[in-house]
Amino acid sequence: MKKALAMFTALAVTLSLMALSSCKAEPTYALTIDGEEIPTGFYVSMQLSALEVARDIMKTSYGLDTTVQGFRYRDQFIGSQTYFGFVQDRAVDMTKQMVAIEKLFTENVGDLTADERSDITQDAATAWNEEATLSANGKNFTTWKSYYEYAGISENSFRRVYTDSKKKILLFNKLYGEGGKYEVDEAILMNEFELTYGRYRSIDISLLDNENTIVGEEEQAVRKAKLAEFKKRLEAGEPFSAVIKDVDKYNAELNGGTYEEPDPDEETEGGRAATNDDDPESINDSFVSSENKETSSFTNVVFDAEYDKLYDYEDDSRIVVFKRYDITELTDIFDTIKPQLLTDLMSDEFEALIAAKVDTLTAVLNEKALAKLDNNRLD
Repeated sequence: MKKALAMFTALAVTLSLMALSSCKAEPTYALTIDGEEIPTGFYVSMQLSALEVARDIMKTSYGLDTTVQGFRYRDQFIGSQTYFGFVQDRAVDMTKQMVAIEKLFTENVGDLTADERSDITQDAATAWNEEATLSANGKNFTTWKSYYEYAGISENSFRRVYTDSKKKILLFNKLYGEGGKYEVDEAILMNEFELTYGRYRSIDISLLDNENTIVGEEEQAVRKAKLAEFKKRLEAGEPFSAVIKDVDKYNAELNGGTYEEPDPDEETEGGRAATNDDDPESINDSFVSSENKETSSFTNVVFDAEYDKLYDYEDDSRIVVFKRYDITELTDIFDTIKPQLLTDLMSDEFEALIAAKVDTLTAVLNEKALAKLDNNRLD
C-alpha cells in the first residue's frame, strides 16, 4: 500500500514539468459528488496524480519520446481520448475514490480516534510546511506550502487528501486486521508466508575462472568432487557454519587467490544475524521469494525441495548443495512482515470494495469553476 505522501511526491515531479499559471485562490468547488461540494484544490491534487498516470502510459505503453523538442502532451491521445479528456476523467474517478474511502470509513469504523486525528493533523502540518527546493514556470519555492498554493491547492485541501490517504490505510487494517470485520485468520497468513518465501542454507563452489569464463571439464570435475566431499560432511551431521568456513576458504584460493580469516570482532556491512534466537546455525539462513520463480531456476528448486534434506543444484556459474528449512519456525520474521502478507492477500478485495462504492456515487462537474483552471499547466 502506498504511503500517504506518495501522491505529493508525484505531484512534485509533475509540477516541475508543468508551466503553471498562478492560482491565488480556489474558485469555489470543482464538482459535487452525491451533492457534496468538492473544493477545487482537492480536485487539482487528483488532477496532478492523473497527469502522472497519463504520462506513464505515453512513455511505457506508447513508447513516446517526451523529451523531443516541441513535444506537447496536449497534442496526444490515450486511446480515443484527448490528453486533457483522459486527465479530467481520471481525476474525477480518483476524487470519487477518495470520497468512497471517506464513506466506507464512516460506515465501517465511524470516526478517527482523538489520537489518530491529532497525529494526522500534526503530520499534515509538518508536510505542508516542510522546506524544499522546488521550481515551476521559472519560479522558485523554498517550502511545499508555497509550491502547493501556487498550484492552486490550499492547506485545507492538502490536509483532506492527506487524511483520506491515512484513512485508507486505517480502513484496510480495521477491516482485515486483528478484530476486524473481515479478519484474516493467522493460519491463512502463515500459509501465505510459507508459499511466498523459501528458507535454505547452502554451500557452493564457483565454476568460473578469474575472467568469469567457465573452467574446462577437467577442472569442473575437480571442483565437483570437492563439493561432494563437503556434502558428505553435512550428511554426517557437521554444522553448516563449520563447512561454510572451509568452502569459503576453498573458493578464495581458487584460481590462485588467497583466503583471509575474518576478524570475529570486526563488524562489516554484510554482517548477518541469526534468524532464530534458539538456533545459532540460523545465521546461515538465506531466502528466496516466489516473485522470482519466473526468472530464477534456483528459486523453483528451493520451493520444490522437501524440508531437512540435502539437494544438489548446478547452473552455468556454480555448483550448489542446499537444504531447505521450515520458514514457519521464524515467528519473529513472520510477525514483522505480517502486514505486508495481509496486504498481498486482501488488497484486490479491498480495492474491489472501494470500486463498488465508487459505482454508487454520482459526480457533477462545476464547469464554470473548471473553466477557470488553465489547461496550459497540464502540458
